Order: sequence, then structure tokens, then C-alpha cells
Amino acid sequence: MLYNLLRACNNRYNRSRCTGCAYTANCPHDCGKCLSYVHYPDRAPAPRKYDCKRMMDYYVCKYACKYASEMYYAFSSCRDIQRNRKLNILSFGCGPCTDLLAVEQLQQDGQYHCNQVEYLGIEIDTDIWNNVHTDIVTVAPSNYNIQFVEADACQYIDHLQRVEWRPDVIVLQYVFSDMYKHCNHAQVNHFVSDLAAYIESCPRNTYVICNDINLSVGYGGGREYFDKLLHKLTCQTQYCSCHFNNSNRPNHYEYGDEYPDNSLIFVIPQYLAQYEPYETCASAQMIIKKVN
Repeated sequence: MLYNLLRACNNRYNRSRCTGCAYTANCPHDCGKCLSYVHYPDRAPAPRKYDCKRMMDYYVCKYACKYASEMYYAFSSCRDIQRNRKLNILSFGCGPCTDLLAVEQLQQDGQYHCNQVEYLGIEIDTDIWNNVHTDIVTVAPSNYNIQFVEADACQYIDHLQRVEWRPDVIVLQYVFSDMYKHCNHAQVNHFVSDLAAYIESCPRNTYVICNDINLSVGYGGGREYFDKLLHKLTCQTQYCSCHFNNSNRPNHYEYGDEYPDNSLIFVIPQYLAQYEPYETCASAQMIIKKVN
């Protein structure tokens, strides 16, 4: 799935041009620069958001191999669901669905044994991801039931409480760092409280995977919210916190245990060189299992 998606995004990006960009006169006609403006607002000539389909193709080409690799490591730790015949995944801020791409590769590698995968991706703006999401549905195996919902995660979690469907694994992939940039602290804390209540309603052996920048919120990361979520839970849990050695920096924060290897699971195709993709994993993670 991943390599088919990368080819589609790369081909589309190279065929298109920056026309009608929402950034208007500030557009540098370089989606790499626009992404840096989103991630580092202090460098931007004006406020910048994820609001461009072409930029999302660039995003996939730059980050998908790294993010999917980080999720592959995380899902490898969720041993109690690896033999589920049906796997339900709830992904907040799903974006390019790198969690789903990781699961598909784990199935290819014989670590997961699902006859059916049901994936519910929550995304605040599905329009900008429409091309990518269409590609994902197209390249997915026939036994994958993929649904995307356009919603604010802070509000949609109330709806999730009222429906019968429950996930086997809940994924927050670079969600807290993004929330902190665009919401106030009280809103994020409210979401954490609501998410904890939702986890309480899930069956035993439900996993929660938090994967984000290995920095505190004051520096653009989201690790504090991992710990806030864990401490909000009143059910019995098992958890591990961990991080990868960050080969892109001279040093990094020690958050829990360090993975013995930070190598990518997915080999970066040579044609992606123009996007300067990251070549190693570098995130912080918390993996929580609800015991009862």
C-alpha cells in the first residue's frame, strides 16, 4: 500500500502547479517551504495551515516512510491484538493513514493475522486529503473497510461514546503537537478527559498508541499529553513510554526506554530525493493497554 501511495502522490505533485493557493501572495511556490511555515509558525511571513491538496502530496512523499515506520514499531508491541481475526482501528487526525499502512505491512510480514480490518479515520478537513484518501481506498486490500469522517476530534468523541462500535486500537499520530498549535490549553485538556472516558468504555485489551515529536509542548511537541491521558484513566492499564534515537540532532530527550534501532522499516524510493525525506525514526511514544 505505502509504495503505491507514494507513486500516486509523487506523480500528482510533479504534474501539478501552485495555482490558486490559499496562501495567495505569500505562496513561495515550494510546498516544502509551506510545510515548514505550518510546522514552524515563527518563520512564516503570515499564518499558514494545512489547506492545500498539492502540499499534502508533498507531505506524504516527505513523511510517510518515517511515520509508517514509527507506527510499525508501535503496532509490533501490541501483542494481544496481533491474532485478532477482525481489527478495528480508530485514528484521530488520520491524515495520510500511516498507521493503516503500517498494519498492512505487518500483515505482509506475518505479524498480524486479520481477515478484516475496519478503519475509522477522523480528520478535521477531509477535502485537502481527498486525493490521498482516494488513493488509499484504491490501493487497500479488498478486506479493508475504510471510512473517513470530517470532524473536530474534540467534538466527535461525544458521538463515539453514543455508538456501539468500539476500536481495538486508538491512534493519535502527531495529534497532540498539532492540537497545541491550533487550540488553547483548556481545549486540549478537555479532549484528553473525554478521550480517557471513551477508553474506559472500550473492552479489555484495547490499545492506545500515542506517537509524536519527542519534545515538550513548549517546544512544539506533545509528550505531556501522553502522561496526562494515562493519569486520567481509572481503569487498570499496562503501558510503556519510549523514544527513538534522533539521528537528526546532536542530542534528544530521554523519554522512557530507547528503541534499540531507529532504522526505517520502509526503504525510501530514490525518486523521493527531491522531498528530502527523513531517513530515520525520531519520535516519542506511549503505548497503553487497557487490562480491564
